[in-house]
Amino acid sequence: MASPIGVPGLAPSLTNQELLSISSDKFFMSTIRDGREDTGMMPFAHLGRKNVRAIVAYLRSHARDPNRAEQVDSQPDARGDPRLGKQWYDYVCSTCHGLDGNGYEAGGTGRLAQRRRVEQLELKELEARYAALIARLGIRR
Repeated sequence: MASPIGVPGLAPSLTNQELLSISSDKFFMSTIRDGREDTGMMPFAHLGRKNVRAIVAYLRSHARDPNRAEQVDSQPDARGDPRLGKQWYDYVCSTCHGLDGNGYEAGGTGRLAQRRRVEQLELKELEARYAALIARLGIRR
């Protein structure tokens, strides 16, 4: 499957099936028209609505999975305690996505970031975090 992240210094994959299945045409159109802040994606409003729609139709031609964008967009906004979320993020997500969530910009994609993070942690600390997470989730080993 094409990477949803891409390669550092290059644009992310637009043929990633998960991206195509959960992103609305409106999302793609606004991204093309307005660009994406803090990325290399420049705005292309000068192409006009008709040409932007044609690009979105071309992207959709790569989709093999059903379009779930409406279902995803209709879900309620996330609610919860951000402090608790940060704790879970630090335990689970930061290993691959980096402490600040920048993923490959933080020094590597997925497994590379995880390998660097693991190298920084002492094995005992990592095992203790894993055991605590397993206990909190109620998973039996």
